[in-house]
Amino acid sequence: MNKFFNLILSIFILSNIISLTAFENNYYDQCECDECHCCECWQPFQLSLFNPAQIVDENVSIAGLRLNLIYGVNANMKGLDLGLFNRVRCDLTGLQIGLCNMVNGNVYGVQLGLVNYVEGKVKGVQSSYVNMADSLTGWQDGYVNIINNKFTGLQTGFIYNYARDVSGVQFGLVNTAQSVQGLQLGLVNYTHCLQGVQIGLVNIQTERTYLKFLPIVNISW
Repeated sequence: MNKFFNLILSIFILSNIISLTAFENNYYDQCECDECHCCECWQPFQLSLFNPAQIVDENVSIAGLRLNLIYGVNANMKGLDLGLFNRVRCDLTGLQIGLCNMVNGNVYGVQLGLVNYVEGKVKGVQSSYVNMADSLTGWQDGYVNIINNKFTGLQTGFIYNYARDVSGVQFGLVNTAQSVQGLQLGLVNYTHCLQGVQIGLVNIQTERTYLKFLPIVNISW
C-alpha cells in the first residue's frame, strides 16, 4: 500500500514539475489552436493522474500512448488511449479503452468501455453498456445505444436501440427510429417511415393511414 501511495505521489510531483517548466518556457504558446483549443502540438506519450496533474498539458495532442490513471484530458488523440476516465476534446483516431470514454469531436476507430460518449460522428465501433454519438457508420453494441442523427451499419442493443435515421440493421429488445432503410429485429420495433422489414411481436409504422400496427412481420417498400 505504501509503495502504491509513493508511486502516485511521485507521478503527481513529476507531472506538476514538467507542466510548470513547459509553461515557463512558453512551449504551449507556440501551438496553433482553434477556438475550441484544439492544438496542433503533438507529444508521443501522456501519463495522467487527474487533470491538471498530468505530464503533458491538456491543450497538447498525443500521437502514441496515453495512460490515464484516474482522469486525463488532451486536445487530440492518435493511437492507444487507456484509463479510467478518458476525455479527448477534439478528435480520436485509434483505440480507446476505459470505464468512461468521452470525445467532444469525432472518433475514427474503436471505443471500449462501460460508457462511450461522442459529440460528433463515429466511423468504426462503439462497444459498452451505454453508447451515445451524434452519427455513426459501423457497429454499435451495448445495452443502450443512442444515435441522434444518421446511423449506417449494425446496431445491437440488449435493451434499447435508437437512431433518427437508420440504414442497416437494428437488433434488440426495443428498436426505435424515425426512418429505417433495412431491418428492425426485436420484441418491439417502431418507426415512422419504413423501407424494409420489421420482425417482432410488436411492429409499428406510423406513416401509414391504416394498419399502423402489425404483429410478427411488417414489410414496406
